[in-house]
Amino acid sequence: MFNHIPNSALAWNLRAQTITRWPLMRSMVEENVAEHCYATAQIAFQLAVIAKVKFNKSVNPERVATLAVFHEVSESAGVSDVPSPVKYANPEVTKAIKELERQVEESLLASEEDNEIREYLKPFYLQSYANDYEKCLCKTADNIAAFLKAHDELSMSNHEFTKAINNLQKKLDQSAKEPEIQYFMEKYLPQCKLTLDELTQEEQER
Repeated sequence: MFNHIPNSALAWNLRAQTITRWPLMRSMVEENVAEHCYATAQIAFQLAVIAKVKFNKSVNPERVATLAVFHEVSESAGVSDVPSPVKYANPEVTKAIKELERQVEESLLASEEDNEIREYLKPFYLQSYANDYEKCLCKTADNIAAFLKAHDELSMSNHEFTKAINNLQKKLDQSAKEPEIQYFMEKYLPQCKLTLDELTQEEQER
């Protein structure tokens, strides 16, 4: 349906580096989907480790991290980064875009010719295979990565991201009801907002 030639899923995924995020926003430093997925995977893994180690939750951090790596496969395979004002304009539009993303994920997976490899990849390519808790961690990581990008832009006096960071802060405040997310927000998020000099200052003062 989407003309994904045989065994091309990996090639499409690698094109994530060609897709610019925040396409309607003026950015001081452009971010691509590959960079965003890397940040999201790092954060999702940390959240899952905290949940498992500190709060004894039944979760596989390695799986959560991999889900985060693949969470935008539909974008690199043809959907691209749909701006939030468009994607969430109304329930009908949101539903239609979600359905398009699902179909692209399935088409991308179907391009894999080897049945055994395709079956192994399925739980990672298709978002419907993630359970609610895994989706929660990945979505929170997604929001944290976006929040940090908005923070970086604001630190460079780019007020284009003011509304975005306020909306993301509200989402993170709601997510922080989960103890592992609250733990991350208190123990790790502040350091992620520091400059390079601030991250190394303590070492220099010794």
